[in-house]
Amino acid sequence: MRRVCLLVDHPLRDLEGMVLLAAQLAVRGTEVFLVPMYQKQEVFALRPDLLLLNYLRHAHHSLLTACLAADIRVGVLDTEGGVRNDFATFAEQVSPLLPGVALYCAWGAVQRDVLSSAARQAGVRLVETGSPRYDFAAAPWRDALRRNESTAAAMVLVNTNFPIVSPRFGSEEQEIQEMLRCGWTEEVARQRLAQTRIARDEMLRLVQAAAAQCPKAQIVCRPHPFESEAAYKEAFREYPSVRVRQEGSVFDEIAAARVLLHHNCSTAIEAFMMGVEPIMIDWLNTPLLEQPSSMAVSHRASSREPRRVLTPPRRSPSTIRCHIRRNVVGRCFSSWIRVAVQCSRSDCSRRRQSVMAWSFSAHTIR
Repeated sequence: MRRVCLLVDHPLRDLEGMVLLAAQLAVRGTEVFLVPMYQKQEVFALRPDLLLLNYLRHAHHSLLTACLAADIRVGVLDTEGGVRNDFATFAEQVSPLLPGVALYCAWGAVQRDVLSSAARQAGVRLVETGSPRYDFAAAPWRDALRRNESTAAAMVLVNTNFPIVSPRFGSEEQEIQEMLRCGWTEEVARQRLAQTRIARDEMLRLVQAAAAQCPKAQIVCRPHPFESEAAYKEAFREYPSVRVRQEGSVFDEIAAARVLLHHNCSTAIEAFMMGVEPIMIDWLNTPLLEQPSSMAVSHRASSREPRRVLTPPRRSPSTIRCHIRRNVVGRCFSSWIRVAVQCSRSDCSRRRQSVMAWSFSAHTIR
């Protein structure tokens, strides 16, 4: 039996999609292990035929080198790289690490295209698959989500995205050092930190004003998985209609919401796919904080008046769906099932004959 290890980053964001992938692989005769990223040394005890990394960056360089030395095939299912504002920089970061990688699963056509030359030179199979978590935004999995059946109040979901100023697992200085390792200059990194702090504080004030002006609205503030919730609990301590919640599935929260209020958060894409209007606070934006994919699917609110912000006009979805199809979901993620089977060491003799002939049979955005 083939053995595959799936490396899981943050469980709040990534676990559900990886469990779905693991289940699909398991029913096709593959033994699957979900390995927490911070216990990645377990991979060498399990000795899989294939390790699927959650991204390809300097943080995994030593793991990649050790796996290749141990004759463990390595693939990548990128859980972070599909929603970016600079794909050229992304390619510069990833390309030096591609040699030795058997397979790279890209979010969509844009990510695939910027890696195509380097992948070809390194002999890496580059496949446009999408990200597994988006399966929960489409049938049949979307139909299993809980819905808000109450008509007593409309739920407003506020998804924040400011982990570098309120990191859950480190400090601001550690966030600065991580940006420097990714190629940012110190001046720009500190400018980004300052701009993020201003945007976070303005978002807090907007939600406080919304709670005061719309007391019947239920407001759920959901911090980013890598963000501390302490600042939010303190800010909303005297606002009983605002709950700070950082557990459970974001898809359940979106399904129960009337609108999603955010600032450059990728969950705007999930919300749009599920028919919930994402609203981005446009007057908080700066060039260092822009996130084109999140901006493209969102209503961009310029008003500072909470009632106007929370009642956006209806929009035609056709051009937005085209953007999502190209940049985010790509072809259906279930195609990875065939990729994993073909890239297992025990089946490598068949890989070159069949890798370009896969059919994609599950859902796409229509």
